[in-house]
Amino acid sequence: MNRDAADRTAVVVRPPGVSALQTVPRELKWESRFDPRRDQVSLSASPALNQHPAQPLITDLCKAIAEHSKAYVGSPGDYALLNFPNHANVGDSAIWLGELAHLKATFGSRPAFVCEEGNFNADDLRRAVPNGPIFFEGGGDFGDLYPHCQVFRELIIEQFPDRHIIQLPQSLNFTNPDLIEKTARVVHRHKKFVLFVRDKHSLEIAQSSFDCPVHLAPDMAFCLGPIRRPVTAKHKLLLLLRTDGESARVGEALPGHLPEGVVITDWLRDEPALNRRMIFLTAMNGLLSLQASALCKPALRRALFRNLAQNRLDRGVKLLSSAEFVITDRLHGHILCLLLGIPHIALDNSYGKLSGFISTWTKDCPFVRVAPSLDEAIRLWDAVQ
Repeated sequence: MNRDAADRTAVVVRPPGVSALQTVPRELKWESRFDPRRDQVSLSASPALNQHPAQPLITDLCKAIAEHSKAYVGSPGDYALLNFPNHANVGDSAIWLGELAHLKATFGSRPAFVCEEGNFNADDLRRAVPNGPIFFEGGGDFGDLYPHCQVFRELIIEQFPDRHIIQLPQSLNFTNPDLIEKTARVVHRHKKFVLFVRDKHSLEIAQSSFDCPVHLAPDMAFCLGPIRRPVTAKHKLLLLLRTDGESARVGEALPGHLPEGVVITDWLRDEPALNRRMIFLTAMNGLLSLQASALCKPALRRALFRNLAQNRLDRGVKLLSSAEFVITDRLHGHILCLLLGIPHIALDNSYGKLSGFISTWTKDCPFVRVAPSLDEAIRLWDAVQ
C-alpha cells in the first residue's frame, strides 16, 4: 500500500474565521514551513520568511533535532508512533504534528501504525510493523503526574522486548521514589530503549536513574517551523493560564490590578462534536479519493489523527495570534508564541517545566521574558507599554 497516496485524503479543517491568507501586519509576513497534508517541513521560497525575529534560533533547534535522530535511524522501513493525544490540549497536538514532520523527513514515509492509548492492539502493531522501531509521543507525561500514560508506556516496553523503542523528547517528573525505581527496572530489562529528554533537569534524572541511552533534544513542535499569524491581533494582552493540576497558581486569585480589556483563558476545550465531525470528514474524503488504500483502517486512523491535531493546533494559533502580547504558564504557549513571533512572558508550571526548557534552549530568544509570578509579569508588560 502506498501510504503517501492514501493519506492525501486528510483534510485540514480550520475553526470559523481562520484563514492562512488573511491580512497580517507587514512585519509578520512569513510563511509556515509545515504542510499538514504531507506531514513534512519545507522551507518557503518567500524572502519574507527571513523577517521572522527568531529564525536563526528555530533553525538551530531543528538542526539539533535532526542531528539527534542519528540515534535511531537505521535502514528505511516501517515504524510505529504510539499514544496520539486525543484531547483538547493544543500543545500535545503541536508535538504530534511536529513528530509527523520530523519522522517523514527522517524515514521518507509516514508511520505504518498509529494509536491512542485506548485503542492499542498489540497484534495490529505486529502485523503493521513486523520488525521496525516503535516511537512514543513526546511531551510532559513521563513520570507519575499522569500515571495512565506511564503504565501504557511500560506495558509496551515489556510486550516488545526485541524492538527498538524510542521515547521522543519528554520532561521527566517523578514524586514517588518507588515509581522511578519501578520504571528503572522496566528500562533495564529491555536493552533497546532510547530516551530523549527536553531539558537539563530531566537529563540529570534520566542519566542517574535509567540504564539506557539518554539524549537531550528540543521539543518536537519546533519541527513545525515558523508559523504565519492567521489573524490580526485585536487584543493588547492575552493571559493563557493553566487550569489543570500543573498550574503553580492553584487556589490563588487573579491579581486585582489586571489591565482593562485583558483576555484570560486556557485552551482545554474542543469545538463541539469535533471527534464526530472529523471522523465523518475523514471517511468522506477517503471515499471521494477513489483509492481503496485510503479506506483501510491504518490510513483512515492516520488521517483522522492528523486532522484532529491540525484542528486543535489551528485553534491555539488563532487564539495566540489574537493578541499583541501573551503571558502564559503553558510550555507550548511559549513555543508557539516563539514560532509565531509574538512577544511574551513565561511563568513556570508546578514543577519548573518552563524555566527548565527555556534555560536549556530558548533563553536567547529576543522577545521572551521569564517572570517569577503573574504580578511581576503584568508589571513587566506594563513597563513596555
